[in-house]
Amino acid sequence: MGWKEVGEKIAEYAPALGAAIGGPVGATVGGLVKVVATGLGLKPDAKPDEIIQAIERDPQAAIKLKEIE
Repeated sequence: MGWKEVGEKIAEYAPALGAAIGGPVGATVGGLVKVVATGLGLKPDAKPDEIIQAIERDPQAAIKLKEIE
């Protein structure tokens, strides 16, 4: 899994945030990825699959992602 898939998953809840992470710039927006990871309770250097898993298992993920957005 890559950052494009992470962006698509995030876009389900926070479209602008998902577009920023999964778009052409992708994970080069490293600071944004770190904010998302820590906002979901992960380490700042979380891998794409870890972020997707966190979103899928956290019932509050949509709220957290909207707050980050």
